[in-house]
Amino acid sequence: MTLVRRLALASALVFALGLLLSLVVRIGAVADADRAATEWIHDRAIESETVSGLALAVTTIGNPLTLTAFVVIAAGWLLFHRHGRTAVWLVTVTLVGSMVESLLKIVVGRARPDFDSVFLEPFSKSFPSGHAMNTTVVLGAITVAVVAAATSRRAGAVPAAAIGAVTVAFAVGASRPTLGVHFVSDVIAGWALGVVWLFATRPRQDVEISAEPEPGAPSA
Repeated sequence: MTLVRRLALASALVFALGLLLSLVVRIGAVADADRAATEWIHDRAIESETVSGLALAVTTIGNPLTLTAFVVIAAGWLLFHRHGRTAVWLVTVTLVGSMVESLLKIVVGRARPDFDSVFLEPFSKSFPSGHAMNTTVVLGAITVAVVAAATSRRAGAVPAAAIGAVTVAFAVGASRPTLGVHFVSDVIAGWALGVVWLFATRPRQDVEISAEPEPGAPSA
């Protein structure tokens, strides 16, 4: 299956799953628990300048400009090391994933939490959390690209890269209800949809991941 077809199927899958989850979070008991959990987390930021300051710093990692910079830097590194197909895959899946997330927000149309005290003024809808989903997709895709491009000399860094990606994606997502701009369910959905997107668009090693030798490496 080509990348284009897989992107189309992944878009349909993530969109359908997102719509389903948006209905689940509106069920009475789920909605009540969601609101209570979000209020409890947000109260921690109101009570502590340290917590709110840390959340404000961490959440910038998930901003569109920051994530775009990550993708550009990673793609540039891949191109420099002659992994052109991997770079194309990275840029494509992160860009289309962001578009699917934005469209899902518009269709679901969930309002943001209505707390009196918020630390940011978001301008888009609430479900799913774009910070959570896009950070998961971008850092996950970069990790996949690094794994694909890694040589034996760099293989030892792969576990650390994976752990770092998971940690940062978790921290960015957690910062959103802390700042009062997302419900907990928005973030959980964002993480879940991001993982599904990565799994559904994972590259085919034989077609989409380049295997050009590094400079100086012996040719077959």
